[in-house]
Amino acid sequence: MSIGKKLFNSPLISPESLHKSLHSFPKSLPHILDTTFLLKPGNLSAHQLFRKCHIPKAKYFDIEECKDRTTDLPHMMPIEEDFARYMQDTLQISDTHAELVLYDQQGLFAAPRVWFMLRAFGHESGRVHILDGGLPGWQERGYEVEESSDTDDRPNIQSDITYHAKLDKSLLRDYNDVLNIIAGKEDAIIVDARPRGRFTGEDPDPRPHLQSGHMPGAVSLPFGELLKDGKYMKDVDEIKRIFESRGIRVDGGHQPNLVFSCGSGVTACVLARAADMLGFKKWSVYDGSWSEYASRKESKIVKDTVL
Repeated sequence: MSIGKKLFNSPLISPESLHKSLHSFPKSLPHILDTTFLLKPGNLSAHQLFRKCHIPKAKYFDIEECKDRTTDLPHMMPIEEDFARYMQDTLQISDTHAELVLYDQQGLFAAPRVWFMLRAFGHESGRVHILDGGLPGWQERGYEVEESSDTDDRPNIQSDITYHAKLDKSLLRDYNDVLNIIAGKEDAIIVDARPRGRFTGEDPDPRPHLQSGHMPGAVSLPFGELLKDGKYMKDVDEIKRIFESRGIRVDGGHQPNLVFSCGSGVTACVLARAADMLGFKKWSVYDGSWSEYASRKESKIVKDTVL
């Protein structure tokens, strides 16, 4: 299989760069994926919003469809075969070297989660990019959008899978891993991406059956602190200062082992994307995150302390 020349060299690309590529290289277009996930859906679902307005040629990646269906926990990572089938049959992407551009309808929220899924299943990391600013940034520049019907994105089912998904288990953490870290059996830092009030226990969890608070020893780094206007990633130097303000340093002889967590494994990946950009080598995501941890009766939950 021949591997084409990369269209972009940065993990984050500007609306201008994507617009230029769509018009300058029509024969080598990237796959554009709308990755929108809504915490609180309104009258329209994320998929319906996609059909009403999206970047030309985009397809919809639904993390509520591409998930582990054997658990009640929200949008957990699927098994390798299910991920491969979703990529190939639903999105018609059969090559792990394909160039991909991910974006959100609300700025920057779920695209890093899909980036993480692709990274964990072996898609070439240098060919997966996030559109900085998402659909709002695209529209602010007056670039064209289109709409589609529900018949336009029906899957094209194929018999043989040629998309080869191979899970890198080192990037995923489970409940027992977290318990070992809390017990001091593993040298790692749990970094929590949820809003500060939910971390301290001052604000309720959006899931009524779960109490708020945090894991013992966890560090609070709300994902929104890494964004400008909720849409754009701050520059690398500023992100580095934010990490260092939590005692997390990328420089020096010993890099910490970072485990990112959030409410349900989505915004933890914003921190993971940032850590990867900073050059951290040892990082992973607790897939079950607070949805799993706080649901377990044996879990210790701390309140009223910000680290």
